[in-house]
Amino acid sequence: MSFVSVLKKALVSACYAFSAIIVAYSLIVIAFFDGLGMEPFSVLFFFPLAFAFSLANGIVKHSAVKGGKKLIIHFLIITSALVLFVFLPRGGMLSSGTALIIFAAYLMIYAICAGIYVVKASKNKRQQEKNTEYKKVF
Repeated sequence: MSFVSVLKKALVSACYAFSAIIVAYSLIVIAFFDGLGMEPFSVLFFFPLAFAFSLANGIVKHSAVKGGKKLIIHFLIITSALVLFVFLPRGGMLSSGTALIIFAAYLMIYAICAGIYVVKASKNKRQQEKNTEYKKVF
């Protein structure tokens, strides 16, 4: 697979993720802040976040790295993208308590999603091993 095709897939996936992030962000802003706070400047940083998300998902899907290392790499990429493109551009707009609560919520959501992924992956691996025919070694 060439670099250009990988980049195209990542960009298409980033566009889908960007759309989902914008919809979720809009719903949160409308529900909790009466529609106030939809700043164009902050929305611009959601595309690099979505691109980092799609690259991290591509690494998990197509990487030669096995086991829990994939999830650690994914977590580090997503967390650093969140810090770089969501928290840092806001500057001092968030109090430390609010930022801590948001980060704790992120960790809980990530842990739940990672748990679901691990359970699903282990079931798929077990099913794949069950369906393969036994080959005699000797």
